Amino acid sequence: MELRKSLLPIDIIETYSVDRFCETTKVRQTLKIFDIATKWDQLVTLVRIWRQRRRERQDLASLPAHLLKDIGVSPAEAQVEIAKPFWRA
Repeated sequence: MELRKSLLPIDIIETYSVDRFCETTKVRQTLKIFDIATKWDQLVTLVRIWRQRRRERQDLASLPAHLLKDIGVSPAEAQVEIAKPFWRA
């Protein structure tokens, strides 16, 4: 019959610590990747919003006065909106 070497409490703690470290490192790496992906998604969303604002302001600029009146916007209000840069709401 073979005798097995039993693990001492310190061996168990060291093994657990190494496993825990590797697990924590993997979690951190995953979180970094997730954080980068989230930031990328936020940037893409922001660019889409900016493009939409630019298109809407271009469309507003092309409307004649009688259509502006139909939507309840005065020509002066339209000019204020059209003059805004795309990044300003």
